[in-house]
Amino acid sequence: KQWYQRRVRGEQGKKYQDILTNARNADKIVRDKFEGNIRAIDILSKDESTLIDSIPVGGTHSLSPEGQKAVASLKSFMDQVKLLKAGRETLEGKFKSGGDVEDIS
Repeated sequence: KQWYQRRVRGEQGKKYQDILTNARNADKIVRDKFEGNIRAIDILSKDESTLIDSIPVGGTHSLSPEGQKAVASLKSFMDQVKLLKAGRETLEGKFKSGGDVEDIS
């Protein structure tokens, strides 16, 4: 009986050791990705005007072709955000004014 209990404890110990090892490996991956992207995270956590200011204006000729594409994409996304925000504000206004639900489109 004691031999069986030691064997079970050993198997459970290995199981938990494997879980801890996997958790440490996952933690390292997340930490490395976070540290590698900290600058971008910092920029993206700023308010809209600071974000817009961080996009190069007029100086895209000095960027690589990939950089120029990225700037164009960001500007396009910001335009889409403005359109979505305007639509949301319109819907919010209709809801707050007690407008007819059927009338909201």
